Amino acid sequence: MSELSQRYEQWNIKELKRINEKSVIVFDERSGEIMIKKRVDTDNLPVMQKLCLIRHKNLSAVLKVTQEDGDYFSYSEFVSGRSIQNLIDSGTIFDEKEAVRIISEVCDGLEVLHKNGVIHRDITASNIILSYDGNVKIIDYGISRLPKHNASRDTYILGTAGYAAPEQFGFAQSDEKTDLYSVGVLLNVMLTGAFPSEKLYPGKLGKVISRCTAIDSEKRYKTVKEVKSAIRGKKEKNKSAKGFPGFRTKNKIIRAAAVILYATILFFEIAFAWVVYSNAGLLHMIIQIILSVVIFALIIFMIFDPNNILSKSKLASSVSEQSLTTIKVVVSTFLILFGFLSTVFLC
Repeated sequence: MSELSQRYEQWNIKELKRINEKSVIVFDERSGEIMIKKRVDTDNLPVMQKLCLIRHKNLSAVLKVTQEDGDYFSYSEFVSGRSIQNLIDSGTIFDEKEAVRIISEVCDGLEVLHKNGVIHRDITASNIILSYDGNVKIIDYGISRLPKHNASRDTYILGTAGYAAPEQFGFAQSDEKTDLYSVGVLLNVMLTGAFPSEKLYPGKLGKVISRCTAIDSEKRYKTVKEVKSAIRGKKEKNKSAKGFPGFRTKNKIIRAAAVILYATILFFEIAFAWVVYSNAGLLHMIIQIILSVVIFALIIFMIFDPNNILSKSKLASSVSEQSLTTIKVVVSTFLILFGFLSTVFLC
């Protein structure tokens, strides 16, 4: 963006309310948007620029980053609602069902950040907004960062007391598990009004919280998806396994059974094509065999995602797990219909 166009945009920005010395609520008279304008430190600039490219229903959007009179500023979506901290301060203690729903959506937002290499590092009751339309939003990326693979520990001690993981105080390098620690603290605060060190919530959720907030990060869950599954009482499927069904295990009996099954399917495909297309000619028969095998392989790929290609794609990052499942079902149905129509046509 040129300096002239940036200055033109600044003329349309009107200050509504100052939050602190770095942040202010502003109104864009041209677009009608209410935004949070925040001064960005140069160390935080790369992550803010990356956040401009990320959109998800559980993340407050960073709309743009500008340079104004030598300083950098981010303009973020203003989320109309109440923070969890505000609700707790007013005497709210969440029941398990509502707490699990909210934390699940926090996990969905964090999963997108982590897939894009962003660590939030400040998941607190103040930074989770329950919008008036019922949505859950993560806000404030002021101390977010990109991983520093060559560093052994964090250079700067940053984070909110009570929520910050030990590694944020210079003991080790913060990573995705740092956010898991804060999620565990947040869940406990929502259920009890206190930090885990003061009063740990009992039962199954208490065990989840304990694991999230383990001092040794290696003892925590590996991903936010595992945390989400744990609080919802579901076992996380092993999606790190690769290959088609039957070949994801080292069990020789299962692998042998898979070979027999796939060979049987292939045999019946060839037999069917031979019976139906033998009179139509060899070319028709070969085309139908290839087409049937390709369609079958694509359907297996859509449903099982053998090499985790779909789960790591930009599509998976931009939609919910339920929406992705719906897309898989629709595409698989289309492939089956296409295979049927091609059979009728070639006949």
